[in-house]
Amino acid sequence: MLDGGSSRAHTKEFLRALAAEGAARPFAVVYTHSHWDHVFGGIEVDAPIVAQASTAERLVALAAMDWSDEALDLRLAAGEVSPGHVANVREELPAPRIVEVAPADVIFHDGLSIELGGATVSVRHLGGDHSAESSVMYVEPDQLLFLGDCTYPSPLGALTPERAFPLHEAILAFGAERYVEGHHPSIVSRHEMEQLVEKMRLAERSVVEGLTITAPDEDTANFVEAFTAGHSSA
Repeated sequence: MLDGGSSRAHTKEFLRALAAEGAARPFAVVYTHSHWDHVFGGIEVDAPIVAQASTAERLVALAAMDWSDEALDLRLAAGEVSPGHVANVREELPAPRIVEVAPADVIFHDGLSIELGGATVSVRHLGGDHSAESSVMYVEPDQLLFLGDCTYPSPLGALTPERAFPLHEAILAFGAERYVEGHHPSIVSRHEMEQLVEKMRLAERSVVEGLTITAPDEDTANFVEAFTAGHSSA
């Protein structure tokens, strides 16, 4: 299972759907990173947790944190989290909330491979603006790459060329033909991924050189906004 869901209820829904399809219950959970919406449901699976070393450290910290409404408000006031983060936690886990974060059972650094019988899953740590922890999972022979949230801006909405471009070069180097992003409803083709990278490069140039992009599409406009935020915070 890739990532553990945002709550016990979320993960129960996923496990019920697997059972309805006659699929086996997951024998392990591999985390892409430690953001709450990817790990708060992991304990519900009752299976070993596999995580990159920095993710494993963060899981311990998350388990020790106060997740009450009062604590969320304090973190928001301190600028540690966004209003969207607070709203999403409250929606997924209504108060009084109980948060149980399972620790990592298997810890890797650069990556590992999992043989599934007819398929090999390669887990690799790539980092990125969204989270320095970010790992991806490549499934062979399907040429399918699960990206988690690694291509997204930081939690505060910023992209930087120093992280974004090497990350996408590493993503394309896998040779995948299909990509699954953490919060995107569609599977992205390799051609679409290459187009996104070109839009990203155009957006970054426009921010650095002060160029105006005539009638940018939604992706390009979002990239301009994110690189502007990254440039402003540099």
